[in-house]
Amino acid sequence: MSAAPNDPNPYAAESGESGEPVRTSGKALVSLILGVMSIGLCCSLFTGIPAIILGVLGLGDVEKSRGRLTGRGLAIAGIVTGAIGSTVMVGMSIALLLPAVQAARSAAHRNHSMNNLQQVGLGLMQFDQAHGKYPAAATRDDAGNPLVSWRVAILPYLDRNPLYEKFTKDEPWNGPNNKALVSDEPDNYRALGATDQPPGETNVLAIVGPDTVLTPDGGTSLRDIRDGTSKTIVFVELAGSGIAWSEPRDITIDEFIAAMQRQPGGAGLRPVYPFGVLCGFADGSVQFIPTGTPPDVLRGLCTRAGGEAVTMPMD
Repeated sequence: MSAAPNDPNPYAAESGESGEPVRTSGKALVSLILGVMSIGLCCSLFTGIPAIILGVLGLGDVEKSRGRLTGRGLAIAGIVTGAIGSTVMVGMSIALLLPAVQAARSAAHRNHSMNNLQQVGLGLMQFDQAHGKYPAAATRDDAGNPLVSWRVAILPYLDRNPLYEKFTKDEPWNGPNNKALVSDEPDNYRALGATDQPPGETNVLAIVGPDTVLTPDGGTSLRDIRDGTSKTIVFVELAGSGIAWSEPRDITIDEFIAAMQRQPGGAGLRPVYPFGVLCGFADGSVQFIPTGTPPDVLRGLCTRAGGEAVTMPMD
């Protein structure tokens, strides 16, 4: 059957309401292409977001064309694939950035701890200057029974004299009055990185023994530190002590060495931060001692007059 004489082109494309040929929206088509690329290639944000934008614009064009444009399905598919690709890339970016964020937070907490511990070290030095000796590891009553920790004794040198004056000096740390003060733990004794410990538990622990700086009976002065103040550890920062800050209890050299072998977040006495422990030295400095430091080096650093030839471990 031949075409009617008045039909100029019997093979013309399908027409819209206005009689114009129907076309596919270029924006919708490009949207789909970019959306597919966002899923299959490592450029999700660079192609996924444009896919969504072009898909939305393409949908608008199709709706306003009154039948002259097709591609509604292409535009929707472009939007969906672009959204999927962008979401995947955002998720991957977050996963990649999370370790860096955690490392930055840990470094900030460690710097905060270092500042607090430096104040503790200076407080001990000021106590020595005022009394001619370091405080004993614990104050004692007339019968020799331990009362409160050295952490209480140096409070006046940490600008915490009002708290110091609240303590009953002849009462144990867990007596009726003093026990109520455990909740008033100074920030100097609590590490920001130790988030899972009970209130009042200390992270600052002295190394106590017969040849350490803080001895059970006291009396040690700077003159007694013959191994050098810059090479003698007085106290350390650890998690999992189970010791209240005012409690007259600390750790031995052997307990410190054992704690250095454990991992942060585990059980028992352990480092607060990965890879090392912050240690306060007799010269008032604070250094990060790596957890891989040999035990004999740690032992030499904890004694005040052992005569060991100790090389400082590097952070």
